[in-house]
Amino acid sequence: MKVGRKKMLSYKQQEEAYKSLIQILKDFDFGTDLEACITEWNPNKAIFGFPNNYNLAIRYLNYGKSDIDLIFNLDDEGGWNKVEIMNMDIDSKYQRTGLGRRLIELTIALSKAVGVNKIYGQALDNEYNSSVGFYEKCGFEIKKQNTITMFHMIISEIVTSNR
Repeated sequence: MKVGRKKMLSYKQQEEAYKSLIQILKDFDFGTDLEACITEWNPNKAIFGFPNNYNLAIRYLNYGKSDIDLIFNLDDEGGWNKVEIMNMDIDSKYQRTGLGRRLIELTIALSKAVGVNKIYGQALDNEYNSSVGFYEKCGFEIKKQNTITMFHMIISEIVTSNR
């Protein structure tokens, strides 16, 4: 069986994708209490076909350490195809106040604006803490794989609900 190599994006494809993401971020309304910071474009890495993803941190300005870290992944054609939620942390003083849900809603809206079709990540799920219920309430599908609990959402399947 022949295993295909992943197609390496050209320098120009990576640069164009990065610029389009930056423009969407500039136009996106994060509100006045959030800031967004993305990994900077590195032409030296692009020459070798890397990176095919960019980290984006969205942080609350006035709520302690409350933030979400996302990774936007490029497909083989230079389009944005998925977002991984690497970490979400809400300061304990502000948990259960809607800050986490707002970060997820922003992630979904931003993913739609970029053209991403899947959001996924790994949920904390142990005897001391679990974020599984939170992600379920936000509309993610939960899947256990041995000791790892994953969550994902296909953007095209999102149905807006009245709250």
